[in-house]
Amino acid sequence: MDMNGVALRGFADKARALAYRGEEDGGSEIVQVVIALGFAVGLGAALMILQTQVNTAITSAGNSVTNMFKSVTSGAVGSR
Repeated sequence: MDMNGVALRGFADKARALAYRGEEDGGSEIVQVVIALGFAVGLGAALMILQTQVNTAITSAGNSVTNMFKSVTSGAVGSR
């Protein structure tokens, strides 16, 4: 049971306290995990929105370039 009985008993007391209260050294680990997960979900949502905006901007720019080339080539064909 022991490295020196007292250390093992102290560890068991800490484990019991953590299981009952979710606390150790003044902070709740469960709350910290929930905050970290909330941050990760929020960051993921923000990146998805940003990705949509970037895709829209790229598509719009591509359409503008395509239209410009259509105008240039139709003018060149018409001037023959």
